[in-house]
Amino acid sequence: MPVLDFLIDGPGKPAPHIFTPWTTMSPRLLESVLNSVSTPDGVINYRLTRSVKRKKTMQICIRPPGEVAIFAPVSYSSRIIECFLARKAQWIMKKLDMFNNRENLRVKNSSKDLQSLYLGRAYPVIWRSSQEKWGRIYFDDGGWVVQVPVSVDLAQYPPYAINFLLKWYKSRAKVILDERVVKYAGLLGVPSPQVFIRSPKRLWGSCHPTKRILHFNWKIIMAPLETVDYIVVHELSHITVPNHSKMFWNRVHEFFPDFKEHHAWLKLNGHSLELPLRF
Repeated sequence: MPVLDFLIDGPGKPAPHIFTPWTTMSPRLLESVLNSVSTPDGVINYRLTRSVKRKKTMQICIRPPGEVAIFAPVSYSSRIIECFLARKAQWIMKKLDMFNNRENLRVKNSSKDLQSLYLGRAYPVIWRSSQEKWGRIYFDDGGWVVQVPVSVDLAQYPPYAINFLLKWYKSRAKVILDERVVKYAGLLGVPSPQVFIRSPKRLWGSCHPTKRILHFNWKIIMAPLETVDYIVVHELSHITVPNHSKMFWNRVHEFFPDFKEHHAWLKLNGHSLELPLRF
């Protein structure tokens, strides 16, 4: 999981967000101390490390499971540092909430009562011992059932079940997205493109207009079907308008007048569209 990093250029001049691995910090650091500061957004506990080499910048690093670290020049007073934290408190608390939500999901999914999302609804994942040589998975209104061969050790049941679930999602995503692309391609008046299912880290979908190829992240079928359709229309619209101009958004608006709501939903809930892979 990446470290979340925020850098400012001096005590009062903000600079763009940057992402820096925790291990690349300067070795010329003084001893770190634990501190806390109260802000209108809540109390922030943080580890402060002053750097001899750092002259004009402060840096916030947030890493799992929610540790906040501040790197500051030795010349900066505690007041400057606390004022900086107060200004960035909303951003910090938002990122800490994100880590807490992921941790709560991990703890919840560490039990036998696993749940996973499909088209906006959570269903249980149940595994059962089977006398068959090969495992299998099936889904109905009650959720998923994964039949695990008796040859598999009990401790390996959860990862074995999740591996089957991952394969099910990718296969099901291809079926659903093929259907939705054919439907909306006809409505948009464009030839039906080829559909490929991928596992990108940051994209829900992408379009190659000249080749008429669409790539979709299999995780989008965890979202409500209306949101899946919005992503499909978004990518199909790029076939005729390969940018995010006003013309493009007008095109999307024809089919999804509330497209901003779907965009906001993905931004807010996208991190929860994950399988319970950690145990």
